[in-house]
Amino acid sequence: MKTSTKRALLLVGGLVVTTSLVAGGGHCYHHDPEHRAEWMVKKIGEKLELSDVQKEKLMILKDELIETRKEIRKGRESVREDILALLQQPTMDREKALIMVNERTDTIREHAPQIV
Repeated sequence: MKTSTKRALLLVGGLVVTTSLVAGGGHCYHHDPEHRAEWMVKKIGEKLELSDVQKEKLMILKDELIETRKEIRKGRESVREDILALLQQPTMDREKALIMVNERTDTIREHAPQIV
């Protein structure tokens, strides 16, 4: 296998693993993001002894982050299927792999200011 093909495979594989870890991490407390976010808001409010106004602002932030997460995760299944189809081909289409990586990166880059 060519070095460029190996690099592209590693890049796509790394992207899938990273996306999976980021999207699926933190399941030790709750099974869905909404419950996990509620738990975090409660813990942050208690730890920092927030006022009611600060708690309201934190709830608004939580809602915005949940919506942003939903937008980022749109089409995740189709991306997985595309990656699997790409990896099952006898020769890897480097251009298609780079396009997929760039699309995913652009989506994350687009939503990064909202998260930060």
